[in-house]
Amino acid sequence: MEDFKNAAFPKGLTDPDLVDLYPHAIARMVEDIDTMITLVAEKEFQRACFTAFKLHGIAALFRMDEFSAALTAIIESLENKDSHASVQLEDLGAKARLQLCSKRN
Repeated sequence: MEDFKNAAFPKGLTDPDLVDLYPHAIARMVEDIDTMITLVAEKEFQRACFTAFKLHGIAALFRMDEFSAALTAIIESLENKDSHASVQLEDLGAKARLQLCSKRN
């Protein structure tokens, strides 16, 4: 997580405070997605849904449209207590990790 300073940020994100906070938001997203995967495995759909709503707000703030759309679908799965949400979360977690590491190379 020390390398989060290298995370790329979305085009159009011009607020210097948000640009500085963006890598922290991605790092937090990775952590929270891992937590949600555990919650879904434990059938704690309501708690996972709460976390997904929180991440959706972060994604909207930072103009992460792809993440926002994915989280909308995940929230729907969680509200329906669909265990397919874990697959969706794994996919989003991989994308978040890739975003976190994208400028490292």
